[in-house]
Amino acid sequence: MNTAIRNAPMNEENHYALVLRPSFEIKTITSRASKVLSVMLADTLTLARKSAAELDTIVQEGKRLYEDKGEKMSNENLQAFALFHRAATEGHSEGQFMLYGCYTAGRGVAQDHNHAAAWLRKSADQDHHRAALVLGVQYFKGAIINRDLEQALAWLKKAVNLLSKKGNPIGVCHAISSIYKELSNQTEAFAWTLRAAEFGCYDGLYAVVDAFTRGEWTPQSDIDAYRFFRLAADHSVRPEIAERETAALAARMSPSEFASACALYRELERKFPVAAH
Repeated sequence: MNTAIRNAPMNEENHYALVLRPSFEIKTITSRASKVLSVMLADTLTLARKSAAELDTIVQEGKRLYEDKGEKMSNENLQAFALFHRAATEGHSEGQFMLYGCYTAGRGVAQDHNHAAAWLRKSADQDHHRAALVLGVQYFKGAIINRDLEQALAWLKKAVNLLSKKGNPIGVCHAISSIYKELSNQTEAFAWTLRAAEFGCYDGLYAVVDAFTRGEWTPQSDIDAYRFFRLAADHSVRPEIAERETAALAARMSPSEFASACALYRELERKFPVAAH
C-alpha cells in the first residue's frame, strides 16, 4: 500500500472504506459527488414540477370530483384529495385551501384539524383572499385553532385589503367591527363600520350618520353626516328621513362647508356607484 495513503489521517470515511484514502481526497470526492447529485435532483424536480396552468387544471379536476355531501370517503373524494394534495405540495394556494376543507370535513382523508390549520395558513400566506378571511374567522371562533382576537384582526384586515381588489369586503369590515366591540374599543369599532359604509353597505348608513351627528366615537361633523345622509337619500334607504336631514344639514352649514360636503359626497358616490344595498 502506498505509504502516503497508509499514513494519512483516519476519519469515518477512511475507517469504513474498502480502499483507504487520505481525508482530503475523501472530502474532494464527496464534494464532487454531492454537486453531481444536486444537479441531477434539481433537473428531476424541474421535469416533474407542473406549470401554474397545469396545477390549475389539476385543482379544477379535484373540485369536479369533490363531494361535500354523502359518503366522506367516496372514491371521488379520495381522488379529489389526491389531486388537491399534489397541487398543494407544489405551492398552489387554491389547492392548499381545498386541502384545508378536506381535512376539516374529513372528506377524502381522516379529519385532522392540525393539518387543516397548517394548509390554511400556507394558503393565506400566499395572499389567497378566502384563506386569509377563513383564517381570521377561525382565530375568532377558536374551533380548529386556539382563539386569538389579535390574530383574528390581523388576518381579517389582510382579507379586507385583498378583497378590496377582487370583491366586496363589507362583511369582513363588520366582523372586524364586532371584534373591536368585544375588545371594548368603540372608536375602532366605529371606524370599521364607517369603512363598511364607504364600501357600499347602505344598511349601516344610519349608524354612521348618527355617530357623526352626535359626535359619538368620532368627532361631530355635519359635513360627514351630510355626505352619508345624501348617499342614503339617493339610494332610497329610508329616503324620507334622509332627504329631510340632508336639507336640515345643508341649511345650517356655511357655503364653504356645504361645498366641502358636496365634494366629499361626489367622491364617495364616484368610488362606489354600484354598491349593493
